[in-house]
Amino acid sequence: MRLEKPKPAVSYYHYSNSDSQGALICETDGFPDSVPVGMEYNCAYSDRIASWDYEKCKKACELAGGGDQVWAYRLPNLTIERLREFAKVALFLPTLPVHIRVIHWYNVSNGYSCPTVEAIYDPKNDASPGGQVSRGYERNCFIQGVRDGIQVVSTSY
Repeated sequence: MRLEKPKPAVSYYHYSNSDSQGALICETDGFPDSVPVGMEYNCAYSDRIASWDYEKCKKACELAGGGDQVWAYRLPNLTIERLREFAKVALFLPTLPVHIRVIHWYNVSNGYSCPTVEAIYDPKNDASPGGQVSRGYERNCFIQGVRDGIQVVSTSY
């Protein structure tokens, strides 16, 4: 399964900034363009997480250091282990995810922030592979061109 690339990170995530709709907040290093064989993918909007199981949502918010939608903007400052634990709780995953990505979205009708959390995980293995979190706002993206119909982007930190 191919995964859509988010827009580049912005300095201001808010409905008044249309460039922030679909913009990267943070992701683990090496987040792939597609789900690797043997892995599974899960994704949810933050408002859905709260409606599925409010107690689990509260626990995820505690892990992130903030409640409601505020947690999305605190995730880039978490350690990789804590970010993986957050995603496991928030998305009801059976194992710790290998990759996590957070993208800013807002409801175009009311401006309400509802970022998504995406996770790629091995359903049979709970070992944390290490790594680090790439903070979207520290990344500079350079479009190199299009290869086989896919936009090729290089990054620098």
